[in-house]
Amino acid sequence: MKKIDLLSFASVFGMLIGYLWVTFSSPIAFGDEGFYSSMGRWIAENKEFPEYYPLWGTEHIKNPSIRIPIGFVNSAMFYFLFGEAGIKFMTPFFAFLSALVIYILFRKLEKPNLGFFAALAFISLPAVVKYGVLNYPENQMIFYVTCSFAFFFLWRANGKTLHILLSGIFASLAMLSDITGAFLFAVYALFALWEIVRERRIDLEAYALFFAGAGIIAFPWILRNLALFGSPCFAFFSSKSCATIYDFEGMGFKVHTSRPEISTGAGILKFGIAQYFRFGYGLAGFLAIFGVMLILRQKIWKNAFFLIWLLVLLMAEVYLAMPNPRVEELLRYTLFASPLIAILVAYFLNELRKASGIEKAEKYMLYVLFASLFGFSLLSFSGTYYARLAETRSIGTGRIIFGELLVLIPLLWISLAAFYKKNKRYFLAIPLIISVCSLIFYGMAEITNMYYVKHNLDSLVDACSWARKHLPQNATIALIYAHPAEYNCYRKVQAIQDLPDGDAIRLFANDTSYELLKKWGIEYIFIEGFTIVPDHAYHGEAIPYSFAKYVERSEHFEKIFDNTNKFGKIGVRIYRVR
Repeated sequence: MKKIDLLSFASVFGMLIGYLWVTFSSPIAFGDEGFYSSMGRWIAENKEFPEYYPLWGTEHIKNPSIRIPIGFVNSAMFYFLFGEAGIKFMTPFFAFLSALVIYILFRKLEKPNLGFFAALAFISLPAVVKYGVLNYPENQMIFYVTCSFAFFFLWRANGKTLHILLSGIFASLAMLSDITGAFLFAVYALFALWEIVRERRIDLEAYALFFAGAGIIAFPWILRNLALFGSPCFAFFSSKSCATIYDFEGMGFKVHTSRPEISTGAGILKFGIAQYFRFGYGLAGFLAIFGVMLILRQKIWKNAFFLIWLLVLLMAEVYLAMPNPRVEELLRYTLFASPLIAILVAYFLNELRKASGIEKAEKYMLYVLFASLFGFSLLSFSGTYYARLAETRSIGTGRIIFGELLVLIPLLWISLAAFYKKNKRYFLAIPLIISVCSLIFYGMAEITNMYYVKHNLDSLVDACSWARKHLPQNATIALIYAHPAEYNCYRKVQAIQDLPDGDAIRLFANDTSYELLKKWGIEYIFIEGFTIVPDHAYHGEAIPYSFAKYVERSEHFEKIFDNTNKFGKIGVRIYRVR
């Protein structure tokens, strides 16, 4: 094993430890990760893929299980093997594997240094960190995208038909993990067009094999949906048979409200484009621009592929931003291009490395450099962690500052070497070191940030811990944050806002609300304190104060749990619907 192999593995593995710290010290309670985890557990325990989601809906509401399956299948496999620990290990593991695939690809292409920078940049991207600690299928999609383009590159390099077949298979797996993986097919189609126009040739047999491999994987899922629902229920190819089934209609009372555009819940225009790139990519978004400039200099097929990938990314960003989705959703929709961003960053950093001649410096200088970077990583991690704690903010800030001072050691050393040895090329190592440190810092900061993000619903997790012990196994619960409760309570749940009479239930705040809850088969209702808002601030994902007050005082509801004494206003109260 070469030193660069060891360095690459150690760097990626070091970041993996940070990912695992977040997942194993936090509950599975952020957004849809509760949905995928609960389905994974159910499939593992029952050894079947259900026709309707077993823990989502009520006795009068059925939701066909038509979401693309890979996220459920992988969750089931890891849960079956290792229980909940398997799910917590799975998400960082996929990010780790993606980084290794990137490095191995460039090593096989005889560019290991480029592979090292790409792998480090990838696993340090804030966007990758965010979804590398959440059980969302986008994280698995990134891995399959990475494998697909890696085998495609190997096919272009050696012409082996097995590689183009595997590229098609992994592209299909990416699409069956998250529908945005289909953007990768657009990249391949445009690249094939480039081959025809630029190189005046195309290997039709190879591309036929590519699509054959993709079809082998995708068609069984489509055939399953056709057999069960009479429709492919896939992307644009859906019909009414794929929709939620209601035993009866609602009363027709609807209130159209817009969500509050706060923090990452804001749209791209309000959040700001510059802030969006910082949020998703940190410094890497800026460095990638220099990478684009570098690959524009060489007109080779690899660079053409990267530029086409970038074009598809930009077109996807514009198209997906048109409905003004939440910033966090827009970022999630474009994760298929996260390996590209890392590779563009790596091109720039590798050029700085070659220009500086830093690897030709004395070994002791490199040892000091690596030791300083390692110390900087640890101090960045612990500093950003403690900086989030109000009572230890000064400790955290101090550690961050000390970490920054630590990096000054190799910078000063290199400056002195450049001066005394009269080798001005060494000065180019300074922006290289600063860039690498910035990548690491943004990655470490996002790791600690996600630790706190995943603890935002601790009061709901606590309530579900009680519910698992005291509520009947077949109980049906209504609340706002349904999917986190779906896994942690492991009972059938229904989001109040998704009920046909969801607005009427919350806004009427009288016995009609009670009657509608009974009508739809709701047996228990969770009032999450962090969702309560004044009546005039009502929106789709909120409980108006008047409804919370009605439930508290009405004889139709019996309070059986309350942890507001522990969590204050963000606590959760559980009521039995009599």
